[in-house]
Amino acid sequence: AIHRVRIVPPVRRTEYEYRVGCAGGSTSAVFSFVSGPFAASPYETRFAVVGDMGGDSESDDTIAHLTKMAQARSFDILLHDGDQSYADGVQDRWDAYGRKCQPFAAHVPTLFQRGNHEALFDDAIAYRSRYFNPSNAGKDAKWWSTDLDHVHIVGVDSESIYDTPYISSAQAAWLARDLAAVNRTATPFIVLMLHRPLYCTSSHTECVVYGPILRAAIEQTLIDNKVDLVIQAHRHNYESFFPMAHEQLVSKSFNNPQAPVYVLNGAAGCREKISHGFGSHGNAASRVRSYEYGFGTFTVNQTALHWQYHSEQNVILDDFTITRS
Repeated sequence: AIHRVRIVPPVRRTEYEYRVGCAGGSTSAVFSFVSGPFAASPYETRFAVVGDMGGDSESDDTIAHLTKMAQARSFDILLHDGDQSYADGVQDRWDAYGRKCQPFAAHVPTLFQRGNHEALFDDAIAYRSRYFNPSNAGKDAKWWSTDLDHVHIVGVDSESIYDTPYISSAQAAWLARDLAAVNRTATPFIVLMLHRPLYCTSSHTECVVYGPILRAAIEQTLIDNKVDLVIQAHRHNYESFFPMAHEQLVSKSFNNPQAPVYVLNGAAGCREKISHGFGSHGNAASRVRSYEYGFGTFTVNQTALHWQYHSEQNVILDDFTITRS
């Protein structure tokens, strides 16, 4: 059985305990989580970010790190940028993945966006039945947004049923309206996540052929609305870029950037292993590349967004700060 409970309204910064089961029957252990909003200015909201995290052994180290961090209450929100579990429509694999993630997922709120490994199987019915996102874009919409303290988070759907990139005109129009309505005084930062990359350098198909399809649909909207950070996945490696627009380096400074900063964070660990290919083509804005499994974190306050990429040994492989004034 899949249980869903809405707490209206949750009390700010309050620890809630819960257990799952049936009245008069067996129940789970008691779990707990802390409700948001999380930051009280000038304090920070802390995020962990994973992409392409499957249920096989390749994700063991990432999940161990997330569990340790969740137990220490060292992050507030988890973002999962598509390709959860790699169950590929097999319900038992979805269940096994849920059990594997339970040590951290039972304690930390999570926002999801679907990837191709969800979209290709029965219109992601298994994923949509298990995981819930904000519904401000309308019932059954595959895209969403929400404000979390100092940051506006947007989840964009990049998938078609044909395993190709696709952003509909309806979604693109919604995104333009959503970003234009953000109050940049209350929420000075905008972070957007989608599964497939607008920018990458490790694959001719994904980066040279498919990337322009996504850029044609939404890149100018991201530039016009000063989106700060775009989180991508799909390629099973890590890459980050200086601020860039229309394939051109805009600046090597992260202070008040005039174009988005793109990161590709798809190496949390899955059975398809690491994606190689760096060096096949380049981009002057590409600044850090890694074949190591790992995960991202970022913290946000009123004036700064601080991003780091952690290897599976929890070594910091990338570190930058976007500032707004």
